[in-house]
Amino acid sequence: MPSKLTNVIPKFSARLTFAHLSKKSAAAYVAKYRAQLRAQPPSKKMPPFELPIRVQTHTIAPHFAATGGEIVAHADAGEDSFFCAANRYNAIFGVADGVGGWNESGIDPSVFARTLTNYCAKVAASEWLLHETDAVEAYRCIALAYSHMRADPHDLYGSSTITAATINMVNGALDVAQIGDSNYAIFDVAPGSSAPVTARYVSPEHQHKFNMPFQLTGKFPPPSRHSRGRSQRVAPPPPGGAFEPQNLAANPANYKARAVGASSADGAAARNDFDFSDVAAIGLDTPNDAVTGHFDVGPSTPNGATVVLLATDGLFDNVFNDEILAVLAHSINEQEQCAYQLVQASCLNYLRSDLSSPFSERAKSAGYSFNGGKPDDVTLVLAVITTNEDAHCGSSDSGNDKVPPPFTKSRL
Repeated sequence: MPSKLTNVIPKFSARLTFAHLSKKSAAAYVAKYRAQLRAQPPSKKMPPFELPIRVQTHTIAPHFAATGGEIVAHADAGEDSFFCAANRYNAIFGVADGVGGWNESGIDPSVFARTLTNYCAKVAASEWLLHETDAVEAYRCIALAYSHMRADPHDLYGSSTITAATINMVNGALDVAQIGDSNYAIFDVAPGSSAPVTARYVSPEHQHKFNMPFQLTGKFPPPSRHSRGRSQRVAPPPPGGAFEPQNLAANPANYKARAVGASSADGAAARNDFDFSDVAAIGLDTPNDAVTGHFDVGPSTPNGATVVLLATDGLFDNVFNDEILAVLAHSINEQEQCAYQLVQASCLNYLRSDLSSPFSERAKSAGYSFNGGKPDDVTLVLAVITTNEDAHCGSSDSGNDKVPPPFTKSRL
């Protein structure tokens, strides 16, 4: 058990809003909308254009030292996924993007991405801490999740980018680990100032070269995968689903996975959960390639806030940083609406071929001819960190320290 400290009062609270729209859902809605326009008389008022962006908010209450658990393990977000978990005084969250190139081999990239966030959520929620106020490390969450996945008996084919973040509510420390082109940004909110929202940091893309991001890779399918009749030990997940974590120890810090195929009674040597040298030896990326960042995200003023934005490349490929800043400045006080507008801006931009986008600019710099935005799934998490005095945490004095049930808002 962690060393328990009494009367710990966290200085900060976090409100996390997730928003996502798959490329497939966006295309279906746009096609339906266009058909509706063609069918109605020209004189009739245009119907409202409301993309089916799904939005949900989870509040990490200021007094939840006795809590922990997964809040969201994975999501139906096209080939993207996200997760959110709580562990003592830490909020842990992240986004993943299954690499679409696997579709050409008949592999659904979403399964690997969702299973990865599934493992991350469970590892994050159960990560052992010596002291209950200790921070959870984002890198450890990814590394332990990937280590567990490598021992998973399922046919986990594919690969995914992932960016994970942890926020400690006691000291306001933000820890981030980034593998690939799911980026993050930090903004400072100072109401009443001449610049109410300012960008503090925007992470660079983590790529080997243009459009080739760092990524974590699972198993490789056999060459005859499509022609042989396979007898699987376990059933595949339902379409759009994820595999449930296998053999996840309650104490990942002390977990030692045996070599794959070794029985529990044969005395096989334990494997180092952070040793990925066999993966690196064949030229693949590992959690040790993650780019990490460490920041103090405690608001600098009592009425201020800090905003942490994590998003898959569907956002950062289609919306310039100054556009993101403008959306935040206009609607950050309505957090769900702000997240909705960011996803909407991504989609509206990639539907156009007559504008410059971050992706088109990078493509031209790499020697390619490309105009407009890049159609893609869009998934983001908007974390707003405030001091407890102005946090909309919904806490009570009843002595119930459980994380409040999530508020879910969907636009279908």
